[in-house]
Amino acid sequence: MGMTRFRFLLLMLLCACLLSGGKPSRAQEGTRAIVYWDIGLRLAIPASWKAPIFTAGEMVITPSGSFDPAAVDRVISLRIVDPVRDLRLAKDTSLEMIAASVSIAPDSGVIGSERGVSYVAGLRAGYINVDDPKNGLMGQSTAFRIPDGRVVVMIAVAADAQWAEFALVYDAIRTSAALVLPTVYSLPDLRQTPITFPAGGVGLELPLGWKEIPLAPNAALYRDASLSDYRDDTGFVNGVQLVIIAEELDTTLTAAEAVGRVIQARKTDVLTPLTIGGREGAVYTEIDRASGQIISFIGVKSDVALIVFRWTTPGHLAEVTQPLLDSILASVTFTPLTR
Repeated sequence: MGMTRFRFLLLMLLCACLLSGGKPSRAQEGTRAIVYWDIGLRLAIPASWKAPIFTAGEMVITPSGSFDPAAVDRVISLRIVDPVRDLRLAKDTSLEMIAASVSIAPDSGVIGSERGVSYVAGLRAGYINVDDPKNGLMGQSTAFRIPDGRVVVMIAVAADAQWAEFALVYDAIRTSAALVLPTVYSLPDLRQTPITFPAGGVGLELPLGWKEIPLAPNAALYRDASLSDYRDDTGFVNGVQLVIIAEELDTTLTAAEAVGRVIQARKTDVLTPLTIGGREGAVYTEIDRASGQIISFIGVKSDVALIVFRWTTPGHLAEVTQPLLDSILASVTFTPLTR
């Protein structure tokens, strides 16, 4: 999602503050931890707040209630930003200027006031306080650079009358931030649940607790039952997931050629050979620019179809979750074609 669309969404959320009559957050209530795995960051949020809402490269958290622009009264957003590509800024632009550029669009009427240095998860950050008198809103935008070099902007907004109290809640959430090592990610037990995928003539074993979501007669999605889709068309979750697709089998093509045709590979794309269940296969891997998620397309021929496994994982978790993918692929068996 480009920055123009991001600003438009943010403005919708900001304007919604004026339409709602929600009660102020209480800073003294209990908290619960959430982790945004695309950036490896843990936050402590009020226990009553609703579950985070994700799109590729962004996490939005709000107080309890429906995520509806006409009902949201206070909102915090964490957005992965490429200052050069998204904001057309120079590579050496300061964090304070990045924070201002995200929050203050030209001719928007938004006014920047106090700015300075703060910290998020022990990382130096630049912030700017903003005032939107036209819409009766106030907020703060804070930019920081995570260890892999990407820039994240954390924005909090509320109606004028709510900002003083909400700013305390936001500050508590910001100061609770901590970097999370990939090793903290809880891997499920490997190879626990045998399943069959009749459309492709294969069987395999998945982790205990994963659910199947049918997508089409020839496709299904598998993941931990606690995860939900990102609110866009990227097909990501805040964790790992597997999609299996059975494509028409063309016996004249190699596995690599067949996978390349399915994903519409360019001449410069590299497909790496591998073996699945004793059969020739191929894998193509790419990185989603907005989120940093790793997408792997793994193909192998069964007796009845070309099987394509689409595996996605936050880049932060790629190494620690590789044994899980390896275990799933190692469990693949093929159903003999009967005539």
